[in-house]
Amino acid sequence: MKKNIIKYGLEFLIITLGLSLSFFVEYKRERSYKEQLKEQALVRILGNITQDLGDFEFNLEAHKLAIKSSDWILKNHKNLKDFSRDSIGFHLQIATTIVTTFVDNQEEYRSLQSSGLLELIENENLAIGLQAKYVYNNWLKEQERQIELYRDKLEAHTSSLVELRTDEIEKLNSTYSGFLIDARYLGDFQLSNEVIYFLRSKRQEHLSYVGYLQYGITANLSLVEIIKEESRYKGSIEGRITSDKKVPSFY
Repeated sequence: MKKNIIKYGLEFLIITLGLSLSFFVEYKRERSYKEQLKEQALVRILGNITQDLGDFEFNLEAHKLAIKSSDWILKNHKNLKDFSRDSIGFHLQIATTIVTTFVDNQEEYRSLQSSGLLELIENENLAIGLQAKYVYNNWLKEQERQIELYRDKLEAHTSSLVELRTDEIEKLNSTYSGFLIDARYLGDFQLSNEVIYFLRSKRQEHLSYVGYLQYGITANLSLVEIIKEESRYKGSIEGRITSDKKVPSFY
């Protein structure tokens, strides 16, 4: 009887250990597979950040251009008669019409989030930073919509004051990436108070947005380094820091 107890006990122990080992191996295999999926998703997010950085750089220059022309109009609006109609039209068209539309790809992050793979990220700063990045991206789009509102208000007052010149559009497309800004001024040399007010307001929105973009660029580059460490990615991405201030972050 005692021998049977020992025998069955050993058999039970062997079976239990075998099952436990089998479950452990399966767990490790599944964990390794999910780690691979996580790393692949993070590398694709790196590609999306590359695209975002390129958009940020382009948008930054566009908003700086709008600020520069707004400053020209606001500085010279009381003595416009001293300038050519081409110069006035050029700056007024830039200050009025330039807006940007930031379109980002959030699919990889949402997939990472919904699949539960986000929980496998070991660096808490990365998990927090990714969430904050896409919240920040959505907020940037809201700021762009504010600028568009001022654009619409300005165009309601200035559309009859400028005439687009088509003979230079092809050349300008290569210089200003499609912005139709080569215009001749047709109005008198006294801009209305409404135009000046909306120009000042739009300029302030551009100025704020430039700061937001600079922060976004440096914060994204900071996030890139953490993603590369988490995903073991050895490549590099395009992008440059446009501010010499302390690098901010999303986390």
